[in-house]
Amino acid sequence: MTFMIIHILGLVLLTASIVILLLNKLFKDSVVPSLTTQFQKLGFALHGSSLVILIITGLGMAGKLGMLSSIPTWLYLKIFVWFLLGLFVSLIKRTNLKFRSYFLIYLLLVTVASYLAVMKPF
Repeated sequence: MTFMIIHILGLVLLTASIVILLLNKLFKDSVVPSLTTQFQKLGFALHGSSLVILIITGLGMAGKLGMLSSIPTWLYLKIFVWFLLGLFVSLIKRTNLKFRSYFLIYLLLVTVASYLAVMKPF
């Protein structure tokens, strides 16, 4: 149960880091540059930390359930989705999509990860 609570906390922190980075990008021109840099560093640090928390607790839960001896397909897919969420920061930094596009991509990835964890389809 503790792994699950910390895992959900990691998801909340990941979402907070994405929001910080998106708002930083949105208001980059209208805010003091030094403040923008501080928010960008905070967003990147929080993103990396939250992904580490998610991976450690996710694998901890899988280990407690005895899934690490023969990893199911849905778990491989979920790890791949988390890898894509790790690359999401690069997408924010290097592209100029609309805010709605970033939101929809993030929502899709988190929904797929949640579906895989809850339903375990494979």
